Amino acid sequence: AVIVLFQFSKTDVFSQGVNDIARTKAVAQYIEKKTTGEPFSFTIIASRSFSDYHYRFFFRLGDVNPEPIVSKTYGTLFLICEKGDCPSGEELVRRSVVDVMCYDHHCKGEYPKLFLDDFSFVSEKRVESVQVYEFRRKTR
Repeated sequence: AVIVLFQFSKTDVFSQGVNDIARTKAVAQYIEKKTTGEPFSFTIIASRSFSDYHYRFFFRLGDVNPEPIVSKTYGTLFLICEKGDCPSGEELVRRSVVDVMCYDHHCKGEYPKLFLDDFSFVSEKRVESVQVYEFRRKTR
């Protein structure tokens, strides 16, 4: 009994957790409200995950279909930072390029770079513990 209690005390049964599902759902709903049906795309710039499937799942539940990140047909771009030390929007603009994490079907097995020179920074907002950046494509 002592060994069982000792081992049980080492588990994370009583820990708070990271609340991934609710957080991801809240971010997807925020983006869906911001786009109001207009074409958009998104990518994750910092995450514990290696794909964007978790966001695509909630977009699909909401019957929302983001454009492929490599497409030129969307006007609004959302960058998602899930880590605690996210850059400011101005810092992203200064970098001018971000590595894209996207669904392999859209990126054909490689993760391209996205040049932010084609976009104007609009806003950044904290949704749950996630930083969401909004950019609009510049018209030429």
